[in-house]
Parts: sequence; structure tokens; C-alpha cells
Amino acid sequence: MGEQDVSLLSVGVEDEGFVLGDHGLLIRVNELIAQVNAHPSEFIPELHKTSDLMRFRRSDGVCKEHLSGITASRLEEPLLVATIEQELWVVDGNHRLIRRHFDECEQTLAIEVPLDVLLRFAGPLGW
Repeated sequence: MGEQDVSLLSVGVEDEGFVLGDHGLLIRVNELIAQVNAHPSEFIPELHKTSDLMRFRRSDGVCKEHLSGITASRLEEPLLVATIEQELWVVDGNHRLIRRHFDECEQTLAIEVPLDVLLRFAGPLGW
């Protein structure tokens, strides 16, 4: 079984990043996803109440057209979440989470990314 056969997450836009403006960081999401997919035994998805995940901090940029275009298989992929300075963040999967909330899905899979791992894929904002 090859690595692609066990991929937990699809790769989105090639240069996708998650901006943590309060912390002056840019998370290179696709590189983080590649790490998760390369080491699935280290990143175990767990079920969480969707309503609990909706309380996490997340990006503000949500495109309604993107919500309706999420495929059923993509919708089932886990979110990537992390605790950063005692705040819970959705690092990847904001659109999937909101769509699951609108679809009234009671539970959502999420993978907690340890902070030390997350920071390996972070750099300073370049603006």
C-alpha cells in the first residue's frame, strides 16, 4: 500500500497558507498536509462535536460558493486543529467545518497537530 493510498487529507491550493496575524506567522498548510499524509500513524483523527469545533478560532475568509462545491468525500476529511498560546484554532478545514455545521452534522473528525510540529511549517509574515 503506497502513501497515496493512506492519505488522510487532500491537498488544496498549491501555495495555501493560514495566517495567524496575531502571532505574525504564516502556516504553510500544504506542507503540513504532506507531513500528515506521510505519517498517518502519528496523526490520528478523532471525533468531536461539531458545535464544539465551531467555537475554535478560524479564518474569517469563507466563500459561500466554495461551501456548496465541497464533495461528499472531501467533507468527510478531518480538520487540522492546534492549540496556540492556549487558544484552539482550526488550521485547515474551515470551509468543511462550516458546511458540516450548516448540514447539521453532529460530529466532525479532527486531527490535533502538536505545536512543535505546526511550528516546523510556520514562518514570519512577509508583508
